[in-house]
Order: sequence, then structure tokens, then C-alpha cells
Amino acid sequence: MSASQTVRFASRLFDLVNLIVTNPKLYTAPRLAEHFHVSVRTIRRDIRLIEDLGIRVESEPGGGYFIMRDLQRIPGILTEDERAVLDIMPALLHASLPHGRVHPLVDTYRRAVEKLLPEKSLPARQVADESLSTEGRIIADLSRSPHQTDDRLLFEILFAIRACRILEMDYVKIGASAPETRMVNPYYLVPWHNSLYLIGFCHLRQAFRTFKILRIRRAKCLAQTFERDARFSLGEFLKSAWGIDQSGPRVEVHVRFAPLVAHYAQEDVRRHSILREVYLADGSYEVWFRVHWNWEFLRFVLQYGGGVEVLEPLEVRDQVREEILRMSGLYKKIDEAPQGVT
Repeated sequence: MSASQTVRFASRLFDLVNLIVTNPKLYTAPRLAEHFHVSVRTIRRDIRLIEDLGIRVESEPGGGYFIMRDLQRIPGILTEDERAVLDIMPALLHASLPHGRVHPLVDTYRRAVEKLLPEKSLPARQVADESLSTEGRIIADLSRSPHQTDDRLLFEILFAIRACRILEMDYVKIGASAPETRMVNPYYLVPWHNSLYLIGFCHLRQAFRTFKILRIRRAKCLAQTFERDARFSLGEFLKSAWGIDQSGPRVEVHVRFAPLVAHYAQEDVRRHSILREVYLADGSYEVWFRVHWNWEFLRFVLQYGGGVEVLEPLEVRDQVREEILRMSGLYKKIDEAPQGVT
């Protein structure tokens, strides 16, 4: 290559980078070839040379090239696993804060990641965004989670979400002795109360369902893709749940909290489930909820012990009483046991 050819080649590479930087996702390979009066093959060769210089050039199906800003300053190329973790971490960091309050450092971290990664990457970022608009219902403190999950299983799920691919998994339902194979269109990975949950469309149930990650024994991202339902809203989906569990019938529950625990109850109730609330003169707090009656809500009620009473409906009140009697029976057995025997 002559000196003049070298200059023209270097000039084209510079102009190519500048064109992509100033017009991200606009220029495809054919359009760049037309602009520089060269072949598509030459443009793709130039792109490879630019990447060899440490500048990461990306493209999306049906879209033009763009350069991941600042990524050329990072030593080495990020693996898919590393990119996935960088992208999902803002959602997990947000989830570690109580009541959905976002610390300024978390926002700063998210802005930094958005500069490094494409605008459209893992839907995990959408989880964080939606959680900001759903009154903090997607909350967890993962730093205190005692559970460990296989990293590869998580990445298999993440990649299935990212690529809109069907996920084949072996899942163990509560009370089941063995796992059953499910085919799921995975939408979101949601942290909640020290655990992670997968929300997706279950082929077996033909409905959106919630799956606890700890109960997934095996996960495989299949080659078959699916089209996300644009009508599905994570916020709307979780509205009918007390937390994240949507099993059980939806009922209206009337509860009274004694003055001793009323203040704590007011802090802990899920505001989206409240139909009506009354603050009584003696310091008691009465509230009417519309919730799914299941173990998740029962655990919330029982944590207040003798400081809470379910007033209505009668069938729910009876179930709470039965649970309390079972608990009382356990302690009664201990009291009646011979001394030194438990």
C-alpha cells in the first residue's frame, strides 16, 4: 500500500468512526458502503480493524452500527456474563433499599452502566424502572440472603430474557416431591424478600406465573423465540398480590391492629392493597384490604401476634384461628412433656 493509499485508508477509518459516533444506529453496512463508495465487504473489514484498535462497535438486528461509549477505555473485552451482571446490578441494588427509596449512588451507578452498555439490553433495567413506579413493591435485601443459586442457572435465565427465547426448566412446587418440566416465556427477574423470582408466561397454565429461582432445579435457554406481549405490565401484574405470590382467592379482609403495634403495621402495609383505613381514638388502626388469601398474607398477619385481629370475612377469621390453635397446641405439648423431655 502506497503512502497516499495509507493516508486515504486512515482517513476513511477516522471518518467511519466519526460517522458512527455522531449518528448511532443510523448507518448500516450497505449505507456506509454507499457513503464511502466501497463494498459492504470492505466496510465490514474496516469495522473489524476498528475493533482491533480497542473500539467496540455494535449493531442490532435491522439497525445500524453504534459505538459503546467509553468501553474502549476498559482493558479487555467484557464477556456476555460480565455484561449481563453489569446490566442487572442496578435492579438488584435498587431492590436492596427499603420502600423503594433510591440512594444517589445507585442512580449514579445506573447512569454509568447506561454509558457503557447499549440502550436496549437486558429487561432487568425495566424491572428497576417499573419498581420505581409501583410504590416500592419490588423490594429485597439480597446482601443478607442466606441462599446460594447456581450462577449458570441464573445466566441461562438472563440470556433467555434478553434474547426472548423460551426457557425449559424443572420446577418444584411447594409440597411436591419431584420437579416438573415447564416451558416458560421469561419476562422479568424480580428480587423480593431475600429471594429472586422469575415472572413469565407459563405454557402449561397458559397464564403469567411467578417462579421462585431457588425451586428451579434446571434451566435451559432454547433456540425457539417468542414475542413479548406488549400489553403485559409488571406493575399491573403485581398489583393483585400482597407481595409477589398471586395464588389463592382474592378476598376483602378487615383487620384491626392494637395500639401497641398500630404504628408498625402502618409502616408495613402494602398501600396498593388498601381499600379503606381508620385511625381510632384509642390508638388502634383498622384497615380493609383486597388481597390474595395465601401464606404470604397469613405470615404478615401472624407476625403481630396478639396485637392483630382479623374481623372479616368469617372464613378467613376461622382459618387464622385454626392456625393459632395449631401453634398453641405445639407449645401445650412442650408444657405437658415430662421435665427434661422436649
